[in-house]
Amino acid sequence: MIVRLGSHVEAHQLGGIYGPDTTFQIGENQRIPDVAFVAATRLPVEGEPEGIWPMPPDLAVEIISPFDLYEKVISKVEEYLVSGVRQVWLISSEHKTITIYSSPTHTTILTAADDLVSEELLPGFRCRIADLFRSPLGARG
Repeated sequence: MIVRLGSHVEAHQLGGIYGPDTTFQIGENQRIPDVAFVAATRLPVEGEPEGIWPMPPDLAVEIISPFDLYEKVISKVEEYLVSGVRQVWLISSEHKTITIYSSPTHTTILTAADDLVSEELLPGFRCRIADLFRSPLGARG
C-alpha cells in the first residue's frame, strides 16, 4: 500500500507519505502510524522536522495485528481524530477489510469487492481492496 500511495502522491505533488519510522505528536502521546500522509499545504516551509513531527498527519493508517485489543485500537483511532487527523484507515489482513474513519461516528468498511478511494485527501487515488491483499506483502505491499 505504501508504494501505491507514495507513487500517486508524488506524481500529483499532493504531499508526503511516511512509513513507520516517522513519529507524530498526537495530543499528549507520540504515535507512529504504519503509514501516514501529510498534505502539501501542511508541510512545514522549513522542511520536514528532524525527529518528532509536532503536528498530526492528515491520514493515519494502522495495520491491525491479531493480538491488538479492540478497545486499544478504537482509543487510538479516537485519539488521532481528536488531534486533527482527517482520516484513519484500519487495515485488517485477517478479515481483508479496510475501515475508514472520518469521525468517531462516520465509518466506512470496505471489503475485497470495493475500491479504496479518498477524493478528500488523495484526489484520483483508486485501488481495489482485493489487489492490496493479493500482493505477497499483504497490506504493506
